[in-house]
Amino acid sequence: VGRFVKGWASDAIYVPNPLPQNLNVNSLNESSKERVKHFLLRIDALSNPKVFRLFNESSIDSKCLLADPISRSVLGMGWDTNFQWTDPFFFIHISNPKIQRNSEDLVKKINFIRPSFVMISGIEAKDEKCECDSEKMRETFARISASIPILFCCGKSNVESYRKSFGSEFYSFWHGGMKGLVVDSSNLLFEKSAERSKGQADWLEQEIELSQYSAHHLIVFSNEPFYSKGQRVRFEEPRDDLIGRKAKWLQTMKNSKVKAIISSQNETDIAKVPNQLENKADFNGAEMNKMFQISNQNSEKICVVRVFQMQIKANF
Repeated sequence: VGRFVKGWASDAIYVPNPLPQNLNVNSLNESSKERVKHFLLRIDALSNPKVFRLFNESSIDSKCLLADPISRSVLGMGWDTNFQWTDPFFFIHISNPKIQRNSEDLVKKINFIRPSFVMISGIEAKDEKCECDSEKMRETFARISASIPILFCCGKSNVESYRKSFGSEFYSFWHGGMKGLVVDSSNLLFEKSAERSKGQADWLEQEIELSQYSAHHLIVFSNEPFYSKGQRVRFEEPRDDLIGRKAKWLQTMKNSKVKAIISSQNETDIAKVPNQLENKADFNGAEMNKMFQISNQNSEKICVVRVFQMQIKANF
């Protein structure tokens, strides 16, 4: 198989020799496996759950690893099939999830109301305890119907541990004309790794600019809020530096198609982002009617976000 896949991935026109029916994809070395995945991705076959399942050790992995760290995109939620506005839809945002007795009931409710997708924010994977909790959470939310994509937003995590359990730490996706940008705020705002921070910043600037010409709505998902209404918050470094970086990104988003920023920190609320942004201790200023920040810190509440052609509404 390895002799052919490189050419297939380059041309993506036809398969000169059919794959054996009894092929065990996991028996391939990593290089060949990635080439096969790339080829299947280019011919839009990898988004088929049954095909994607072949590349994962378990059904839980195939449900929780949709965000690809190489392409920074979500399988089955690309521009080619989702760039056009169709009909109003809704999705669910779950913040700082904790596996409790009522978690099974939550999964049942999600399967009953059938949202377009589920976004789970504030995921932590930084030590053995977090990894154990992450595995329980993966097992629980993997019971959500296979027809409902599960997406994750990175919290304060070790990147390598996070990728192993939840896929890419930052990525983009499309649904019904809406484009979503999921960021790793720990690296983007706190700059814990200079190389990763710059790589993500360059990617985010490019994605926001490209969205000017395509996306009907643009929503940013982040663990850390970009906008603060003057709350007293403990930061991991001098507040002025952090505020300056937040102000820079808010200004960039304000000049784009970003309609909402959805975060999993701060109190549960919906706030208008000010029109004038200055490098001060907080962002107090004139209201604007363009961009909102939706914050949901309460792990017991889910946020239902409804996307209409002319507006976005959120209910807790």
